[in-house]
Amino acid sequence: MKRHGRRNKIRACGAVLASAVLAAAFCLCACAPTDDGRKEEPAWQAGELRVHFLDVGQGDCTVIELPDGKKIMIDGGDGSAENNRKIADSLDDLGIGRLDEVILTHSDRDHSGGIESVLDEVEVSGIYLPYKPTLGSDEVYFSLCRKAEAEVPAVKYAPERYDYIRGDTYDYFLTFLWPRRFDAAPEGDANYYSAVLWLEYEGLSILFAGDMTKETEDELMREYALASDIFDWDDMHVSLESTEVLKVAHHGSATSSGEAWLRLLSPEAAVISVGADNGYGHPSDEVVAALHAAMPEGEVYRTDECGDILLTSAGGGAYTFSYQ
Repeated sequence: MKRHGRRNKIRACGAVLASAVLAAAFCLCACAPTDDGRKEEPAWQAGELRVHFLDVGQGDCTVIELPDGKKIMIDGGDGSAENNRKIADSLDDLGIGRLDEVILTHSDRDHSGGIESVLDEVEVSGIYLPYKPTLGSDEVYFSLCRKAEAEVPAVKYAPERYDYIRGDTYDYFLTFLWPRRFDAAPEGDANYYSAVLWLEYEGLSILFAGDMTKETEDELMREYALASDIFDWDDMHVSLESTEVLKVAHHGSATSSGEAWLRLLSPEAAVISVGADNGYGHPSDEVVAALHAAMPEGEVYRTDECGDILLTSAGGGAYTFSYQ
């Protein structure tokens, strides 16, 4: 049974706005520009979950402010000077000088390229670094590993299913659904090891799909059909069909987001991190159509149309989206 939290819904960006003027009036952003043109974020409040899907072009970077004040970053953009500056400015705007955890879903440059810059900009207490069979042949990723070992107190290699981060004073948890221990990737498929994460806070469930492939989706569905508690650990329960918000895999690539997978999740809203006019054709028309079919009354938010996207929840399953 899908749990529906009461929420205030903002219509999806470019698809329903007739003009830039109307978009500016309708956006409902809770941010005001500073003198240098950067947005000024409202202060985080205790008990509030805020998920910032940053517009870093054809890459990925998400900053999560958890209800107890912990700060987590998932992926760090492509490492370009422009996006490194964007991430640094965003952290500064949020008043974040320390990240409790950085989670790198996988080693592709559009996710990992900016992590070293993040380590230079703010204090990082812990970092999750993905398994990579050809580590020695990837000098850029190897450099990141060396830097993390030298500068981050807690380095966790090859996170896997049932690894988790959990709140003490507030009822939330973030857990890894994928990869599994000792899985061997199909030859040439680096995305096979991409982390898939589930964030739960008082009835609000968000699935971060990384760059997972359709093969991974099929395997997760097969396992879930055999045992619906396959992803549970202790009293932390994962119900895939209860997904409220989906962070769409691989920028909306047709290599992910199969129809059966989306039908199972049937989210209320989806977020796609994607660069404007990118050379990959992301998001694919096939995926966009499948998303709308799986959630006919849902919303699709895209960073190429919305800019930075902010999800806010004060608990109880309710949440809002705003964007700039």
